[in-house]
Amino acid sequence: AASQISSSIETINSVTTESAASISEVARTADDLSRMTENLQNLISNFKINMKRAVAKSGFELQNRRF
Repeated sequence: AASQISSSIETINSVTTESAASISEVARTADDLSRMTENLQNLISNFKINMKRAVAKSGFELQNRRF
């Protein structure tokens, strides 16, 4: 019985360690995704600003368009 308890404790310890590693990996991935989202938002913002400038320079009027 003692060896079975010991084996179960080792299994629980192993699963706990694996779970902790997975949680750390998910946290790193979430941070990466957050940075990528921020970069994408900046790119979109720059695109909108550049689009407004291009439209203004060209003399075109785009009615009912949101930039």
